[in-house]
Amino acid sequence: MLLMLNLLAACGSLKDSPVTFNPHKTTSVKVREIPERHSVKTGETLYAIAWIYGQDFRQIAAWNRIEVPYMIRPGQLLRLKPEDLKIKISSKKNLSEVRNPILLKATKAMPQEANSNAIAMQWHWPVQGAVVRSFSAEVDKKKGITIKGEMGQVVVAAAAGQVVYSGHGLLGYGNLVIVKHDEHYLSAYAYNSVLIVKEGDNVSQGQAIARMGLGEHHVPLLYFEIRYQGEALDPVKLLPRN
Repeated sequence: MLLMLNLLAACGSLKDSPVTFNPHKTTSVKVREIPERHSVKTGETLYAIAWIYGQDFRQIAAWNRIEVPYMIRPGQLLRLKPEDLKIKISSKKNLSEVRNPILLKATKAMPQEANSNAIAMQWHWPVQGAVVRSFSAEVDKKKGITIKGEMGQVVVAAAAGQVVYSGHGLLGYGNLVIVKHDEHYLSAYAYNSVLIVKEGDNVSQGQAIARMGLGEHHVPLLYFEIRYQGEALDPVKLLPRN
């Protein structure tokens, strides 16, 4: 009888501790709240930091009063959120006399507009291969596509632009190249075995920028993203049909 009561008690405790199943457990990354500040590490660029936090690089530059060409230094603390500006208004002053400080605010287009502008750029596939992982807006960190290929396969720039990051300092991306196409669009190429270009290089569409390396499960892969003012777009909808 005592054994039966112990079993019932154990069942009751299990019922009070429900187990939830997460179908994205092995692929998704937990949402990380953006901190107030980021300490710049050696090798990081403003563009790379903005990429990590899904921010518009112009916004971060404005919050920190950094001007073109957006030079930063190791150990520098960058504000990742706007200051909480409070204006004290004297009862003797007229409201019209109070000047509000203005912060640069990026004007983000609607997704349809962003996609329309991106399509007008005539993007090029960075590599030829099968898309083995599609874009998902629900993935917390990596919002791009994964393309399967061959080890050492040449990776090319999807559009003309300037290399604003070339290195391996961003955790989870391996050897990464980020290309700035204009003041709105960036593209990224990860899991490379060899980086052919360096920061500051101007590249043309179709120019070799890297060679494919090993991605998840040690399979030759390229991880590719396109972002508009920090927001990830579905590359497949912008790239020409194979």
